[in-house]
Amino acid sequence: MKTENTTLHAFKALACFSIVSLHFLLPGQFGVFYQIVARFAVPFFMMLSGYFSFNISRDKVKYRLKQMLLLTAASLLFYTIVHFVNLVLTRELTEKMASIDLSDFADFFLFNSPRDLIGSAATPTWYLLAISYIYTLYLIFYKHFHRLTSFGVSLFLLVLAFCIEFNISGTLYYRNFLFMGLPFFILGMQFAKHRDRILAYDLSSVRKWAIGLGIAGLILLEYCFMGTEYDLYPSTLLSSSAIFLYAVRNGTNIDIPILNNIAKKYATMIYIIHPFIIFIFRSIMPRNTIYSFGFFIIFLLSYLLSIAFQKTIRPRLISALPAQ
Repeated sequence: MKTENTTLHAFKALACFSIVSLHFLLPGQFGVFYQIVARFAVPFFMMLSGYFSFNISRDKVKYRLKQMLLLTAASLLFYTIVHFVNLVLTRELTEKMASIDLSDFADFFLFNSPRDLIGSAATPTWYLLAISYIYTLYLIFYKHFHRLTSFGVSLFLLVLAFCIEFNISGTLYYRNFLFMGLPFFILGMQFAKHRDRILAYDLSSVRKWAIGLGIAGLILLEYCFMGTEYDLYPSTLLSSSAIFLYAVRNGTNIDIPILNNIAKKYATMIYIIHPFIIFIFRSIMPRNTIYSFGFFIIFLLSYLLSIAFQKTIRPRLISALPAQ
Protein backbone atom coordinates (compact mmCIF):
# COMPACT_ATOMS: atom_id res chain seq x y z
CA MET A 1 0.00 0.00 0.00
CA LYS A 2 1.37 3.41 -0.99
CA THR A 3 2.10 5.68 1.98
CA GLU A 4 0.66 9.18 1.81
CA ASN A 5 3.23 11.97 2.09
CA THR A 6 1.69 13.98 4.92
CA THR A 7 4.78 16.19 5.23
CA LEU A 8 4.18 17.35 1.67
CA HIS A 9 0.57 18.10 2.64
CA ALA A 10 1.75 20.19 5.59
CA PHE A 11 4.07 22.30 3.45
CA LYS A 12 1.38 22.68 0.79
CA ALA A 13 -0.91 24.11 3.47
CA LEU A 14 1.91 26.40 4.64
CA ALA A 15 2.43 27.54 1.05
CA CYS A 16 -1.28 28.33 0.80
CA PHE A 17 -1.06 30.32 4.06
CA SER A 18 2.01 32.13 2.71
CA ILE A 19 0.33 33.09 -0.57
CA VAL A 20 -2.44 34.85 1.35
CA SER A 21 0.15 36.60 3.53
CA LEU A 22 1.80 38.07 0.43
CA HIS A 23 -1.42 39.81 -0.58
CA PHE A 24 -2.50 40.87 2.91
CA LEU A 25 0.37 41.11 5.36
CA LEU A 26 0.57 39.43 8.73
CA PRO A 27 0.50 41.92 11.64
CA GLY A 28 3.47 44.14 12.45
CA GLN A 29 7.02 44.13 11.20
CA PHE A 30 7.02 40.35 11.11
CA GLY A 31 4.46 40.51 8.31
CA VAL A 32 6.81 42.69 6.28
CA PHE A 33 9.75 40.35 6.87
CA TYR A 34 7.69 37.23 6.17
CA GLN A 35 7.08 38.42 2.61
CA ILE A 36 10.55 37.18 1.64
CA VAL A 37 10.04 33.83 3.38
CA ALA A 38 6.59 33.45 1.80
CA ARG A 39 8.01 33.76 -1.72
CA PHE A 40 8.80 30.03 -1.57
CA ALA A 41 5.10 29.28 -2.06
CA VAL A 42 4.58 29.72 -5.81
CA PRO A 43 7.77 27.81 -6.76
CA PHE A 44 6.71 25.10 -4.31
CA PHE A 45 3.30 24.77 -5.98
CA MET A 46 4.97 24.58 -9.39
CA MET A 47 7.38 21.91 -8.13
CA LEU A 48 4.46 19.98 -6.70
CA SER A 49 2.68 19.98 -10.06
CA GLY A 50 5.87 18.87 -11.81
CA TYR A 51 6.61 16.19 -9.24
CA PHE A 52 3.25 14.50 -9.74
CA SER A 53 3.40 14.98 -13.51
CA PHE A 54 6.55 12.93 -14.02
CA ASN A 55 6.12 9.87 -16.20
CA ILE A 56 2.34 10.10 -16.46
CA SER A 57 0.35 9.03 -19.51
CA ARG A 58 -0.66 11.36 -22.32
CA ASP A 59 -4.31 10.88 -21.36
CA LYS A 60 -3.49 11.93 -17.81
CA VAL A 61 -1.79 15.10 -19.07
CA LYS A 62 -4.80 15.83 -21.28
CA TYR A 63 -7.19 15.33 -18.35
CA ARG A 64 -5.19 17.65 -16.10
CA LEU A 65 -5.06 20.28 -18.83
CA LYS A 66 -8.83 20.14 -19.31
CA GLN A 67 -9.33 20.33 -15.55
CA MET A 68 -7.03 23.33 -15.26
CA LEU A 69 -8.54 25.13 -18.26
CA LEU A 70 -12.01 24.73 -16.79
CA LEU A 71 -10.86 26.04 -13.42
CA THR A 72 -9.00 28.93 -15.06
CA ALA A 73 -11.99 29.90 -17.20
CA ALA A 74 -14.33 29.82 -14.19
CA SER A 75 -11.91 31.94 -12.13
CA LEU A 76 -11.40 34.51 -14.87
CA LEU A 77 -15.16 34.75 -15.46
CA PHE A 78 -15.73 35.29 -11.75
CA TYR A 79 -13.15 38.08 -11.51
CA THR A 80 -14.44 39.65 -14.72
CA ILE A 81 -17.87 39.92 -13.09
CA VAL A 82 -16.33 41.32 -9.89
CA HIS A 83 -14.38 43.91 -11.88
CA PHE A 84 -17.42 44.87 -13.96
CA VAL A 85 -19.63 45.35 -10.89
CA ASN A 86 -16.92 47.42 -9.21
CA LEU A 87 -16.53 49.65 -12.28
CA VAL A 88 -20.30 50.17 -12.45
CA LEU A 89 -20.51 51.06 -8.76
CA THR A 90 -17.59 53.49 -9.01
CA ARG A 91 -18.87 54.90 -12.32
CA GLU A 92 -15.59 54.15 -14.07
CA LEU A 93 -16.86 51.63 -16.63
CA THR A 94 -16.89 53.99 -19.62
CA GLU A 95 -13.38 55.25 -18.86
CA LYS A 96 -12.06 51.71 -18.44
CA MET A 97 -13.61 50.47 -21.68
CA ALA A 98 -12.04 53.38 -23.55
CA SER A 99 -8.59 52.66 -22.09
CA ILE A 100 -8.41 48.98 -23.11
CA ASP A 101 -6.03 48.37 -26.01
CA LEU A 102 -4.22 45.51 -27.74
CA SER A 103 -1.31 45.63 -25.30
CA ASP A 104 -3.65 44.53 -22.50
CA PHE A 105 -4.55 41.41 -24.49
CA ALA A 106 -0.88 40.83 -25.31
CA ASP A 107 -0.03 41.01 -21.61
CA PHE A 108 -2.80 38.53 -20.88
CA PHE A 109 -1.96 35.93 -23.52
CA LEU A 110 1.83 36.29 -23.67
CA PHE A 111 2.69 37.10 -20.06
CA ASN A 112 -0.26 35.58 -18.13
CA SER A 113 -1.19 38.98 -16.70
CA PRO A 114 -4.97 39.56 -16.35
CA ARG A 115 -4.62 42.70 -14.21
CA ASP A 116 -5.20 45.37 -16.87
CA LEU A 117 -8.17 43.53 -18.37
CA ILE A 118 -10.11 42.35 -15.33
CA GLY A 119 -8.67 44.22 -12.36
CA SER A 120 -5.99 43.88 -9.73
CA ALA A 121 -8.00 41.38 -7.68
CA ALA A 122 -7.49 38.88 -10.50
CA THR A 123 -3.69 39.23 -10.51
CA PRO A 124 -3.01 35.94 -8.63
CA THR A 125 -4.84 34.00 -11.35
CA TRP A 126 -1.68 34.36 -13.45
CA TYR A 127 -0.65 31.08 -11.79
CA LEU A 128 -3.64 29.25 -13.26
CA LEU A 129 -2.85 30.59 -16.71
CA ALA A 130 0.81 29.67 -16.30
CA ILE A 131 0.20 26.08 -15.24
CA SER A 132 -2.33 25.71 -18.07
CA TYR A 133 0.33 26.83 -20.55
CA ILE A 134 2.81 24.36 -19.09
CA TYR A 135 0.39 21.44 -19.39
CA THR A 136 -0.31 22.55 -22.97
CA LEU A 137 3.42 22.38 -23.75
CA TYR A 138 3.62 19.00 -22.01
CA LEU A 139 0.80 17.68 -24.18
CA ILE A 140 2.15 19.10 -27.46
CA PHE A 141 5.70 17.86 -26.86
CA TYR A 142 4.71 14.79 -24.85
CA LYS A 143 7.12 12.36 -26.54
CA HIS A 144 10.12 14.63 -26.03
CA PHE A 145 9.11 16.63 -22.96
CA HIS A 146 11.31 14.78 -20.49
CA ARG A 147 14.37 15.18 -22.71
CA LEU A 148 13.64 18.87 -23.27
CA THR A 149 13.15 19.58 -19.57
CA SER A 150 16.45 18.97 -17.82
CA PHE A 151 18.14 20.60 -14.83
CA GLY A 152 20.18 22.61 -17.33
CA VAL A 153 17.08 24.08 -18.98
CA SER A 154 15.63 24.94 -15.58
CA LEU A 155 18.84 26.65 -14.48
CA PHE A 156 19.10 28.60 -17.74
CA LEU A 157 15.53 29.90 -17.42
CA LEU A 158 16.11 30.84 -13.77
CA VAL A 159 19.25 32.80 -14.63
CA LEU A 160 17.26 34.68 -17.28
CA ALA A 161 14.46 35.29 -14.75
CA PHE A 162 16.88 36.85 -12.26
CA CYS A 163 18.48 38.98 -14.98
CA ILE A 164 15.09 40.28 -16.11
CA GLU A 165 13.86 40.88 -12.56
CA PHE A 166 16.89 42.86 -11.44
CA ASN A 167 17.22 44.91 -14.62
CA ILE A 168 13.66 45.63 -15.77
CA SER A 169 11.07 47.45 -13.70
CA GLY A 170 7.83 45.55 -13.11
CA THR A 171 6.93 41.89 -12.83
CA LEU A 172 5.30 41.40 -16.23
CA TYR A 173 8.29 39.96 -18.08
CA TYR A 174 9.29 37.30 -15.56
CA ARG A 175 6.16 36.46 -13.56
CA ASN A 176 4.75 34.14 -16.19
CA PHE A 177 4.73 30.50 -17.28
CA LEU A 178 8.21 30.66 -18.85
CA PHE A 179 10.26 32.13 -16.01
CA MET A 180 8.28 31.63 -12.78
CA GLY A 181 6.50 28.47 -13.86
CA LEU A 182 8.40 26.13 -16.14
CA PRO A 183 11.78 26.16 -14.30
CA PHE A 184 10.18 25.03 -11.04
CA PHE A 185 7.85 22.59 -12.77
CA ILE A 186 10.96 21.03 -14.32
CA LEU A 187 12.66 20.87 -10.92
CA GLY A 188 9.66 19.00 -9.54
CA MET A 189 9.86 16.50 -12.39
CA GLN A 190 13.59 16.05 -11.83
CA PHE A 191 13.06 15.45 -8.12
CA ALA A 192 10.54 12.73 -9.02
CA LYS A 193 12.94 11.23 -11.56
CA HIS A 194 15.78 11.06 -9.03
CA ARG A 195 13.62 10.25 -6.00
CA ASP A 196 15.44 7.02 -5.17
CA ARG A 197 18.80 8.80 -5.16
CA ILE A 198 17.36 11.59 -3.01
CA LEU A 199 16.06 9.08 -0.47
CA ALA A 200 19.35 7.16 -0.45
CA TYR A 201 21.58 10.22 -0.04
CA ASP A 202 23.22 10.34 3.39
CA LEU A 203 22.75 13.86 4.71
CA SER A 204 24.37 14.38 8.10
CA SER A 205 22.86 16.52 10.86
CA VAL A 206 25.70 19.02 10.47
CA ARG A 207 24.89 19.50 6.79
CA LYS A 208 21.18 19.85 7.54
CA TRP A 209 21.90 22.59 10.08
CA ALA A 210 24.33 24.26 7.70
CA ILE A 211 21.73 24.34 4.91
CA GLY A 212 18.99 25.62 7.22
CA LEU A 213 21.13 28.32 8.82
CA GLY A 214 22.59 29.30 5.46
CA ILE A 215 19.15 29.87 3.95
CA ALA A 216 17.97 31.75 7.06
CA GLY A 217 21.06 33.98 6.91
CA LEU A 218 20.53 34.65 3.22
CA ILE A 219 16.91 35.66 3.86
CA LEU A 220 18.06 38.13 6.53
CA LEU A 221 20.64 39.62 4.17
CA GLU A 222 18.03 39.96 1.43
CA TYR A 223 15.65 41.65 3.85
CA CYS A 224 18.31 44.12 4.96
CA PHE A 225 19.84 44.95 1.58
CA MET A 226 17.20 44.16 -1.06
CA GLY A 227 13.91 44.88 0.66
CA THR A 228 10.67 43.06 0.02
CA GLU A 229 9.59 44.32 -3.39
CA TYR A 230 10.90 41.39 -5.46
CA ASP A 231 9.00 38.22 -6.37
CA LEU A 232 12.04 36.01 -6.84
CA TYR A 233 15.08 35.99 -4.53
CA PRO A 234 18.09 33.66 -4.45
CA SER A 235 16.67 32.35 -1.16
CA THR A 236 13.37 31.62 -2.93
CA LEU A 237 15.03 29.00 -5.11
CA LEU A 238 16.98 27.52 -2.20
CA SER A 239 14.17 27.50 0.38
CA SER A 240 11.52 26.06 -1.95
CA SER A 241 13.91 23.32 -3.10
CA ALA A 242 15.07 22.54 0.45
CA ILE A 243 11.51 22.36 1.77
CA PHE A 244 10.41 20.14 -1.10
CA LEU A 245 13.37 17.79 -0.74
CA TYR A 246 12.83 17.59 3.02
CA ALA A 247 9.22 16.57 2.39
CA VAL A 248 10.29 13.92 -0.14
CA ARG A 249 12.85 12.47 2.29
CA ASN A 250 10.62 12.68 5.39
CA GLY A 251 7.15 11.90 4.13
CA THR A 252 5.57 11.07 7.50
CA ASN A 253 7.46 13.41 9.85
CA ILE A 254 4.60 15.91 9.91
CA ASP A 255 1.07 14.55 10.12
CA ILE A 256 -1.52 17.13 11.19
CA PRO A 257 -5.09 16.28 10.11
CA ILE A 258 -6.28 19.84 9.45
CA LEU A 259 -3.22 20.58 7.29
CA ASN A 260 -3.76 17.35 5.37
CA ASN A 261 -7.36 18.38 4.84
CA ILE A 262 -6.47 21.87 3.60
CA ALA A 263 -3.80 20.54 1.26
CA LYS A 264 -5.89 17.77 -0.29
CA LYS A 265 -9.23 19.54 -0.60
CA TYR A 266 -9.08 23.30 -0.24
CA ALA A 267 -5.67 24.78 -1.11
CA THR A 268 -6.46 25.55 -4.75
CA MET A 269 -9.77 27.20 -3.95
CA ILE A 270 -8.23 29.25 -1.12
CA TYR A 271 -5.68 30.48 -3.64
CA ILE A 272 -8.42 31.44 -6.10
CA ILE A 273 -10.91 33.03 -3.71
CA HIS A 274 -8.67 34.91 -1.25
CA PRO A 275 -8.08 37.96 -3.54
CA PHE A 276 -11.85 38.49 -3.67
CA ILE A 277 -12.08 38.29 0.13
CA ILE A 278 -9.22 40.79 0.41
CA PHE A 279 -10.97 43.11 -2.07
CA ILE A 280 -14.22 43.05 -0.04
CA PHE A 281 -12.39 43.34 3.29
CA ARG A 282 -10.43 46.40 2.19
CA SER A 283 -13.56 47.99 0.74
CA ILE A 284 -15.70 47.77 3.86
CA MET A 285 -13.32 47.52 6.81
CA PRO A 286 -12.16 50.69 8.63
CA ARG A 287 -8.41 51.00 9.23
CA ASN A 288 -8.36 50.06 12.91
CA THR A 289 -6.80 47.42 15.14
CA ILE A 290 -9.03 44.70 13.73
CA TYR A 291 -7.91 45.63 10.21
CA SER A 292 -4.26 45.05 11.14
CA PHE A 293 -5.18 41.46 12.04
CA GLY A 294 -7.23 41.09 8.89
CA PHE A 295 -5.03 38.31 7.53
CA PHE A 296 -6.53 35.79 9.93
CA ILE A 297 -10.10 36.85 9.09
CA ILE A 298 -9.33 36.66 5.36
CA PHE A 299 -7.73 33.23 5.59
CA LEU A 300 -10.60 31.87 7.70
CA LEU A 301 -13.26 33.22 5.32
CA SER A 302 -11.34 31.86 2.33
CA TYR A 303 -11.16 28.47 4.01
CA LEU A 304 -14.89 28.44 4.82
CA LEU A 305 -15.84 29.50 1.29
CA SER A 306 -13.56 26.80 -0.09
CA ILE A 307 -15.42 24.21 1.94
CA ALA A 308 -18.71 25.50 0.53
CA PHE A 309 -17.29 25.40 -2.99
CA GLN A 310 -16.01 21.87 -2.52
CA LYS A 311 -19.46 20.66 -1.51
CA THR A 312 -21.60 22.59 -4.01
CA ILE A 313 -19.90 23.95 -7.14
CA ARG A 314 -16.89 21.67 -7.64
CA PRO A 315 -18.94 18.50 -8.31
CA ARG A 316 -20.69 20.32 -11.17
CA LEU A 317 -17.38 21.45 -12.66
CA ILE A 318 -15.92 17.95 -12.42
CA SER A 319 -19.03 16.47 -14.04
CA ALA A 320 -18.36 18.72 -17.04
CA LEU A 321 -15.13 16.83 -17.67
CA PRO A 322 -14.99 13.53 -19.55
CA ALA A 323 -14.06 10.48 -17.51
CA GLN A 324 -10.31 10.10 -16.98
